[in-house]
Amino acid sequence: MITTEIVEGLTAWFTDVYSDLDELARGVERTLQGAGGRPPLATQDFLAVKPAAEAFLGKHRVCEGAGVVIQPGIVGVEGAVEWWVRATGNTTSRLLVTLNPQTAGFYDFESLEWFRNVVDTGRPTLTGPYVDYLGMDKYIITVTVPFRLDGNIIGAAGCDIEIRSLESALMALLRRIDADAALVTNTGRILLGNSGKFLVGNRVGELPATAHAIDLPVHELGLRLVTVPRETF
Repeated sequence: MITTEIVEGLTAWFTDVYSDLDELARGVERTLQGAGGRPPLATQDFLAVKPAAEAFLGKHRVCEGAGVVIQPGIVGVEGAVEWWVRATGNTTSRLLVTLNPQTAGFYDFESLEWFRNVVDTGRPTLTGPYVDYLGMDKYIITVTVPFRLDGNIIGAAGCDIEIRSLESALMALLRRIDADAALVTNTGRILLGNSGKFLVGNRVGELPATAHAIDLPVHELGLRLVTVPRETF
């Protein structure tokens, strides 16, 4: 049985992450505006990203990395990836990627779903689960919100969450459901499942008539909690 407490717990967890990403984005924007920043910008204009990302990671231990990604033309012709990841101890390090399309290992972030969707729609997004081959080489989801300057979207602010960390944070809620249960994205991908019937990363597939689904009211992301009585699935 899905209780109100379980739905509210899942909703609150995701809402908290998105709210703090919004604050990260607004904080960096305020710094840019205070310095009179106008495109084209330089990499040094984004020095505020590191302390903002570190503060976010300090609060959200489940996240592996956080920062902002700026589209080409705003910061040079290649854009910028100001992304900070956990290192040894309580330190962070900047994620280094190749943005030159003529160089081996080119990180074409403009083509990636987590960046393209948030810039095109101007709405928060959740992408994955997927293996981030070009960045952290882990099975992750990426959560993003629009990053604006003077009201114009110039990129995305976001964080990466490893699936096993997401499980540690939320599985206790799913295990309280006396049924096979899964947290499912708007594309039908399984984020978390409390049994072998729902494997992370798979499509949820066709469900029996006894299945039940509840939408999580988090920024119209399309997240759903799906349950099926164990004896019927």
